[in-house]
Amino acid sequence: MSHQILHRVTARMLWDERFARQVLDAPAEALAGLDLDEEERAALAQLDPRAFRVDPLRRRRSLQALCAELPVSVALALSELGRISSLDAYFQSAPFHQAMMSRGSMFSAFTDYLRSLHLRCPQLPDVLRVEESLGLCRRELERPCERITAAPKPGGVWTARAPGVATITVDGETLSWMSTVQQTLFELSLIPAMALVKDAPRVPPLSAPGEAAPKLLVVRPEAGGSGLLELGRVVHTFLGQLDGPVSATNALTQACRLGLSQAKAEALIVDLQEEGLIIAEAP
Repeated sequence: MSHQILHRVTARMLWDERFARQVLDAPAEALAGLDLDEEERAALAQLDPRAFRVDPLRRRRSLQALCAELPVSVALALSELGRISSLDAYFQSAPFHQAMMSRGSMFSAFTDYLRSLHLRCPQLPDVLRVEESLGLCRRELERPCERITAAPKPGGVWTARAPGVATITVDGETLSWMSTVQQTLFELSLIPAMALVKDAPRVPPLSAPGEAAPKLLVVRPEAGGSGLLELGRVVHTFLGQLDGPVSATNALTQACRLGLSQAKAEALIVDLQEEGLIIAEAP
């Protein structure tokens, strides 16, 4: 296993120059707690420091990809922070290094980092939940969906929420906030150099949270468009309950508990299956 740890530590050094300097200057302290012997620690400490400066834009390219998935959240964060260096600090953060050592998701680590900043922007938490859910659903479509594949399957026909589908509840104005910020970002994209001038478009004041009823959203990026659907309380609640596989009988019972007759519950399940929001399979 130590060769895997060596690889992950080296990767961390490539991304975080400060950590690289710590390893080169004081390997025993920088690598404390890792399952490495003295020879392996010495090998890391003898790496050529120039190797970690070969690609000075590595972090910016990664930030570009992350920000593309979280454009509104990042815009709100930068509006408050006022410095791109605050985002660059992600690569020196605990969420990033923990993800690197556990082969976790850089995307999830970045959302954890944004939350760790404890920003004052009251709209950010719900906006981040929407964009994070979209990103996680996209990833469920790219690889086997663990909430389904890793769960025990009940006997007989079972059903579950389809991969790439999720449910969230957010402030009623969340989509309006996102639209407003996206409009500002679009204006800036027309002439990127505008960001350098004093009268560049800025995100206007947003309405305060709590002024509208909560919005029940079904997240489904595969559907195209915004990837966000409003399908009503019953559908939202039913889909949220089908996280992992349940028997077809239990799924029908759950639908009936939401106030539907058996006939309407059966019709709902058929409709959701035809829409690709749920899946049903036999052993």
